[in-house]
Amino acid sequence: MRPSEFIKQVEEGKKVNPEKNLPKIFTHTIYRLPTYEEYVDIHNHDLTVDEIINGFKYTIIGRGITTKQNKKMVYEAILILTKIFPKNLIYWKALNKISQKYGIVNEIN
Repeated sequence: MRPSEFIKQVEEGKKVNPEKNLPKIFTHTIYRLPTYEEYVDIHNHDLTVDEIINGFKYTIIGRGITTKQNKKMVYEAILILTKIFPKNLIYWKALNKISQKYGIVNEIN
């Protein structure tokens, strides 16, 4: 499934990408950051940059209004992913892309 189809499903509130095995956390909205175990589950899937970003957006924001606070939470979720798995370049690319999209300065500490 192409990223544009994934985004369309998220926006329409449909089950996210049923033909691809996504992390469980990316299939529903929970309005919070993932637990460590959920991060491990995310890492165990072969996800693209767009799938990571859209997965976190769906999990944290859902179909709700994108506020400054939940934009920051999406950014923080990806930042934590890069800190737990620092050698995965896809996570760094996702962090850079979301940082540019939301105008958040990378806070790599």
